[in-house]
Amino acid sequence: MSNLMFEKILNDTTNGSTDILFKFLEFVRKVNPKMDELLVYIDDLNKKYYEMLVIRNGSQRLFEYSKKFNNIPEAALILQNEITAYNFQILKNLQDQIDTFYDKVSLTISNSLTLQFVLQDLDFKEIYIMRSMPGGEGIYLFDKIPNSHLIEDERAASLIRSGVVDLVLMGCDGFKPNHSFINKIGSGELCDAAEEFDIPVYILTNSLKETVKLPKIKSNLFEEVPLTSNIRVITDSPQI
Repeated sequence: MSNLMFEKILNDTTNGSTDILFKFLEFVRKVNPKMDELLVYIDDLNKKYYEMLVIRNGSQRLFEYSKKFNNIPEAALILQNEITAYNFQILKNLQDQIDTFYDKVSLTISNSLTLQFVLQDLDFKEIYIMRSMPGGEGIYLFDKIPNSHLIEDERAASLIRSGVVDLVLMGCDGFKPNHSFINKIGSGELCDAAEEFDIPVYILTNSLKETVKLPKIKSNLFEEVPLTSNIRVITDSPQI
C-alpha cells in the first residue's frame, strides 16, 4: 500500500511543487519509514522533480529534522507547519505591497498551493486562470477558486493588451534572487506581455525555493525567466 501511495506522489502531474512536497510529508507521517527507506524516497523524489527546488531543499530539511528529533513523522509535521506559516507570511507581504484588491483584476498561470492559499483569501474583483498547456494544471486551481474564470492560454496576452488585467500572480519552482526564476512553460511569454504594458508581476514563493544557482532544466514543461523591473518576488521573509 505504501508503495502505491508513493507512486501516486511520484507521478503527480496536476499539483505545484509545494503541494507535492506537502503530500509527501503527509505520506511520511502515515507510513513512518525507517531512515534508510526515507532516503530512498527522497532520492526518487529529487530525480523525478529535478527542477522543483522546494522538493530538494524541503526533503533535505526533513532529513535534518529527522536526525535532530529522532522522529520522522514529527519532523514531517514540523515542516508542514513551517510551510503553512510561510504561506501566511507571503499573504501578508503581498497585502503590504498592494493597497486594495476588490478593484483589481488578476491573471495567473498553472497550479500552486501558495496561489490557492492567496486567491482564496483575497477578494479580487476578478480572477483569470490560464489553462496552462501542456498539462492543463490551471483547471485544478480554477476548481478551487470561487468566481474565477478559466481561459485558454492564447487569451492571456489579449487581456493584458486590452487593459483588463491589473496584475499578474504566479508561483515558481525555484528562484535566484535578483536574477531569474523557474516556472511552467508559458510564464516567460506572460511576463514579457506584462512588461510591455507595464503590468506588475508578483512571484509568490517560499524561501525553500531560493538558491544561488538554478538547476539546468531537463523537462520541456519548465523554463527559466529573467527577473525584469516589473517583477517582484514575494517570499516569506518579513518585509522591512
